[in-house]
Amino acid sequence: MFYYKVKIEGLNLDRFITNCVKNGIILKNVRKKDRKTLIVSLNYTNLKKLFAKVDTKCYNITLLKKGLIPLFRENIIKRCGIFAGLTLGIIAVLFLSQIYWRVDINCDNTLIIQNMSNQLIDAGISPGVKISNVNLDELEVLLLNNNPELASVSLHREGVVLKVDVYEALPKDEKQYNLYSSANAIITKIVVINGQQMVNEGDIVKKGDLLVQASSDGKKAVAVIFGKVYITADEEFNKYTYNVENTGEEIEFINLEFAGFTFGKKKEITFKEYEQVVTEGYITKFLLPVKYKKTLIKESEINIVENVFSDYEDIIKQNAYDKAFSLYDSGKIIDTWYNIKERGDIITVTAVLEIEKIISED
Repeated sequence: MFYYKVKIEGLNLDRFITNCVKNGIILKNVRKKDRKTLIVSLNYTNLKKLFAKVDTKCYNITLLKKGLIPLFRENIIKRCGIFAGLTLGIIAVLFLSQIYWRVDINCDNTLIIQNMSNQLIDAGISPGVKISNVNLDELEVLLLNNNPELASVSLHREGVVLKVDVYEALPKDEKQYNLYSSANAIITKIVVINGQQMVNEGDIVKKGDLLVQASSDGKKAVAVIFGKVYITADEEFNKYTYNVENTGEEIEFINLEFAGFTFGKKKEITFKEYEQVVTEGYITKFLLPVKYKKTLIKESEINIVENVFSDYEDIIKQNAYDKAFSLYDSGKIIDTWYNIKERGDIITVTAVLEIEKIISED
């Protein structure tokens, strides 16, 4: 079936379409170009009806294409155009998915990022390079050889983005990535998650000794290390008791105070051991109150009675334990014992707490 494409110009085009329907005129591919212009397609029979029954004085009818135009051909051409467009779009997407469109360099050092970007460009790696032309393993080796100061370089693909992860080497004087001992201890258990183990079970370490060194890729050392720690505290005790006895020898003197003046003479005391008793009060002299102070010095002797440590040993040990326990902060108490030393009249009791705790700290 062949059709003519016709342009109708005039006012009230809706009324024109209604008249065509009433007169049995079949219009195809009706398209309104603007408010006064209508584009339609119709066959030869309907075209004759259009000129016969529609008032051509009100409407300007123009034949756009002379000759016969197959309508189904136009539809096929239109659909083919859409199909071709979709096909080209799919081909474009497939082509673009085979190209790196962005290169991301992950590093905290901006100078390293700039140098790495220049080295990638020199190696032919920039937005637009084909993914199949980039060997990630070879590129990693190249970047590491060009940058020996780095710990490692890792490359991987995320869609059309090339990711470059750069790890700086750990500075020699930088200690915050290592793990050190928090106390003097004997190592009992080691669990290293990341880093190089520097001690073994049974080793004796001091506070501040290096336990685990950070790995070469610059990552922080991670580990859990247990050790036996010993807490000590002392309690002293005089092992003898003493009796004080008066010998009977005494010295007495009295001082008077009046109007800010003191009267009386203090006697010299020659006793090695003595007890002093002072009595104060007031007396009346010449109808005036006078303050007096009487001092009595009694000679005495100190006698050693006996060693009484055994009577108080449990109390002394408990006091030493309480002092040691007050220093306890964490871990598990696995044993307790006491050391006893004598020096002259003094006995020193040392309480020892054996504790297992985590000693690794950064």
